Amino acid sequence: MKTTKRRRIAALCFILILTILASAGVPALAAPQQPSVTASGAIVIDFDTGGAYFEKNADTARPAASMTKVMSAYIVFEEMASGRLSKDTYVKISSHAAEVSNNTAYSGYELFTAGDKYKVDTLLKLVFTASGNASMIALAEHISGSEDEFVKRMNKKASAIGLSAKFGDCCGLKDSGSSVSPRDMALLCQQIIRDYPGVLKYSSLKSYEFGGRTFKSTNLLLVNGTVKGIDGLKTGTTSGAGCCFAATAKQNGKRMIAVVMNSQDNSSRASDCKKLLEYAFECASSGGGGTSTPAPKPPENTVSEWAKSEVSAAKEAGLVPGSLSSNYTAPVSRIEAVHMFISLLEGASGKTAEELMAERGVSPQSGAFSDSSDADVLCANALGLINGVGSGKFDPNGTLTRAQAAAVVTRAAGVLGTETAGYSHGFSDAANHWVSGELGWSVHAGVIKGVDADRFDPDGKLTTEQAIVIAYRALAALR
Repeated sequence: MKTTKRRRIAALCFILILTILASAGVPALAAPQQPSVTASGAIVIDFDTGGAYFEKNADTARPAASMTKVMSAYIVFEEMASGRLSKDTYVKISSHAAEVSNNTAYSGYELFTAGDKYKVDTLLKLVFTASGNASMIALAEHISGSEDEFVKRMNKKASAIGLSAKFGDCCGLKDSGSSVSPRDMALLCQQIIRDYPGVLKYSSLKSYEFGGRTFKSTNLLLVNGTVKGIDGLKTGTTSGAGCCFAATAKQNGKRMIAVVMNSQDNSSRASDCKKLLEYAFECASSGGGGTSTPAPKPPENTVSEWAKSEVSAAKEAGLVPGSLSSNYTAPVSRIEAVHMFISLLEGASGKTAEELMAERGVSPQSGAFSDSSDADVLCANALGLINGVGSGKFDPNGTLTRAQAAAVVTRAAGVLGTETAGYSHGFSDAANHWVSGELGWSVHAGVIKGVDADRFDPDGKLTTEQAIVIAYRALAALR
């Protein structure tokens, strides 16, 4: 009995001591000590919120070196999501890519031969293990026809997802034209993992066997297993960028992303990222959140109420290209519109664009446009849908007018054998316009409507949602 009483008294005393300590403001756990980072710029963010646990010159933009390949990989995964590409698609190696692959001055050193063909899956594995520049160039050329066109798409996509980053090439070989802050790189990593988590399958590879050689990952934290849950993402080094590293790890259901830029060497960048990741996980486990305000979210891909049902139906019909992920109320680019109108032709006819060209006895001319070698653009030109903007140019990133869209739709109907002549339109502002003769059928078919009583506004810029709705209505009319 006395022993029990003593235990009760001891327990009460212990509770009293804890109460006194708590009232005195004594913390139960000490706050994690901030890491010392040698890199010129650094950040570590929470994957779920984007909030930062640590920052050092996080908004100072610098060359990104091979971390650039994260942006390039985003485009590759976007193409696969759209169905225009798969991991089993064969990519032909150009003479330029072969030359880069045999230059010991570049990372990768894949030893390709011009004319070789490799699967997308193989090239992505080389990109994320050996940091293969030639592999990335081959993918870029396959997707956009040239690296320059691919880089334009990279920069447009970066802007669309809310980043201020700029890229000068698809690999990060060039310091000029590359301007990326640690925060932007961290948010880009967040975006690619969120949209295409399959990227971690490639970035978590410790090595890859190719051509009788073993390519080890440049991610020392991954290769050495020095951070629990490490599964990506990308390193980079050039003389102008220094040693850079975007690393990510997941522990106990929580993912963190760390970025360091302009570290002294490979060992330092790995050590800096290790410190940042461990610090963030320690903060999270002690109940702390990101210390800074999360960066603004990218603009949502909103659709106007009037267009929602038809945009949704167009997506289901496969008319909307995967590259269209910016705000739908923004102007549509000419190249995005062409991708939609080629899909319209194929969907309405049940034939491929190649079959349609063969029936008409035409073929794409590789030199038709000096500023675009995109396959759909050349196909649309061969079929007579588009003529370019003059002087042998297509202007892929330019905007599309309402008149141009009406003309393309009418010409697409003609390709499919529909009689389009003899229809009137009734718009006062298009009576003497160049599009007047190509506007009647699209109005008659319910594809094109005016902006008010008797006006069409032929030179008005077409928004993305308007272009999608026009393509969908044309598909319904021509099926």
